[in-house]
Amino acid sequence: MSLSTNEQASRSLAIKIISQDTELMAKMYRKSIQASEIYLIFRQRLALYDKASRMPLTEIDRLLLESKKTEIGIELKMFRFKQNIEEELSQVSSRLEELEGQLATLKK
Repeated sequence: MSLSTNEQASRSLAIKIISQDTELMAKMYRKSIQASEIYLIFRQRLALYDKASRMPLTEIDRLLLESKKTEIGIELKMFRFKQNIEEELSQVSSRLEELEGQLATLKK
């Protein structure tokens, strides 16, 4: 079954958007990238799919891109969660070091 011209254009546009997203995502996995840069890339990725929602796409391509946007939102929430856990663990570790120092002082 061949695709109509509109379906072909829609498919081509969807592939281009996913390709741009893949390029952005690859930047997130570079070594020594700061969390602030990762948040910026997440915003760029989400903005890409926001723009896509206003483009003339077939229903199936629109659903595909909406699904990708939802996945990015979940990835972002997981990243925030990981950042929060790391921060809390760092605070707990610092507090334990303080307590160990106080304990050592009391033993003297």
